[in-house]
Amino acid sequence: RGDTCFSAYITERLTKDIENSVKYAAAAVSLKMETPGPFKGTREDVEAYIKEFYDI
Repeated sequence: RGDTCFSAYITERLTKDIENSVKYAAAAVSLKMETPGPFKGTREDVEAYIKEFYDI
């Protein structure tokens, strides 16, 4: 979880603000927790998760 969170956040911070970077990292980790092993989802998977669960 730590590697997924850190890498997702740092990658997003290259072009996004803190709030959106944290949201992306949280969504990536949430998706990662659904299956054992490394995260194998796509950016589209994470963005869909954000739209479904985080965007109000």
